[in-house]
Amino acid sequence: MPQRALALFGFLLFSVFIGMFVASCDVTGTVNMPDGGADVGLDASGDVADLTTEDVALDLVEETSLDAAELDATELDATSEDLVLDGVSDVADGVEETFDIPQPEGPAPYEFGLVQSPITPWVVERFRAIAAAGTSQNDEVFMKVGDSISASAAFLNCFASPVPNWGAYAGLASTVDAFNAVSLPGGSTSFNRTSAAVEVGRTASWALSGSPAPINVELAAIEPRFAVVMYGSNDIGWFGSDHAATLRWYGDNMLALVDRLLQQGVIPILSTIPPRDDSAADDYWVPTFNGFVRALAQARQVPLTDFHQTLLPLPSHGLGSDHLHPNVGPGGGCDLSASGLQYGQNTRNQITLEALDRVRRAFAGEPPPDAEVLSVEGQGVPSEPMRIASLPFVHSGDTSQSSSRALSLYSGCSATQNESGPEVVYELQIDTPSALRFAVVDGPGVDIDLHLLSGSVSESACIARAHTAFSRTLAPGTYYLVADTFVGSGGGEESGEYFLVVMPCAAGDPECQ
Repeated sequence: MPQRALALFGFLLFSVFIGMFVASCDVTGTVNMPDGGADVGLDASGDVADLTTEDVALDLVEETSLDAAELDATELDATSEDLVLDGVSDVADGVEETFDIPQPEGPAPYEFGLVQSPITPWVVERFRAIAAAGTSQNDEVFMKVGDSISASAAFLNCFASPVPNWGAYAGLASTVDAFNAVSLPGGSTSFNRTSAAVEVGRTASWALSGSPAPINVELAAIEPRFAVVMYGSNDIGWFGSDHAATLRWYGDNMLALVDRLLQQGVIPILSTIPPRDDSAADDYWVPTFNGFVRALAQARQVPLTDFHQTLLPLPSHGLGSDHLHPNVGPGGGCDLSASGLQYGQNTRNQITLEALDRVRRAFAGEPPPDAEVLSVEGQGVPSEPMRIASLPFVHSGDTSQSSSRALSLYSGCSATQNESGPEVVYELQIDTPSALRFAVVDGPGVDIDLHLLSGSVSESACIARAHTAFSRTLAPGTYYLVADTFVGSGGGEESGEYFLVVMPCAAGDPECQ
């Protein structure tokens, strides 16, 4: 260590040492200095009578002082660990000062019941990793991606003008100001721009189609850091009554859309879709489609707003006379008063703006608003399955990362498919009779099938299986759900990422008897 740095380091330690002795004294008395040093007396006021730490400090500073230029040029070998032991430092007043810096612990599970997905230290680090892929993106610009619900003039547009009534949400005004400060082509802002990736009647497939695709047109036009994304209301009935096939198609498209945004350094803010009160058959499947969206957001650790949840308690589910599109309050979509938030589009504006505010602040370096939470228990192998602690339940996994290959031909289901690839096992405890829908979505080149076992992890215990989805009413007992890898006739294992949804069936759902 250079001599000047050594002297400075010695001064710091000696000053702290002297301060500890001074602070530990009574109001009157003396402190016996070690090694035969002179006693330091304290008068009744508590002042040091003969020698103070300031005296020592001044003497040392005169001998070892460095100006700023010299200090910058001096290489200090001492690290914070040299000065702080076990996370505690002793300061001159005798109070222990702890250094508690929260560290990311792992991906956050997106639990049901929360309107906003958690933003933990881990999630913030994820935001920064995403942003590193797009250094040209503007941190105060977002794009809209969606169908007619997003094309509505009442969706966010009014935030480009003075807000008529903030209600309890005046704290969101700074985020509105930040996004309004950036002028986009045509003189619009993120709030009132007509997005090339939004159009009436469209699906997630449309956003990716064409050359250039609508999503690419909008990305190139405004270089946003964030994207507000909602598709599904049109997708859900695309293949008529075959909702399982529709879910596969929708899942592939949403996965591709989200990953394309991520590749550009754009942080997508996903949303669940509203009820389909215009079609009971489609509405029975809305929770399952929304479960997939939640699983996708959780897998990518990007924000999710639960629009569906906020609509359910509203009059008419916050929907207009067509029982499909959100209605708008008489004071306009930006009326965030208690009365205004009785309307669907107003509610979507509030939760979307709140999501933008939370993400923008965390991304800008403010403390994450949420604490770390525990993930799913278990290892996903027969001897230690992942535990489904509550319902509804979503999870994402990757069979290519599993070490378990215990199951192959599910004889209990009279199955002939070769499932000898790696699998992931979940345990489900049922306490009361429950009608449930089970669904799995995988990506291109991946083929994961779902199997329900009763009582034990064995092929003969299989009671239901499907390529995508099945439903079953379960009696009380212990069950196991297995996401298993299909092996083709050529012996190739089609392992990889999957998204699992376990959803209680809605009352009256004819497919869940």
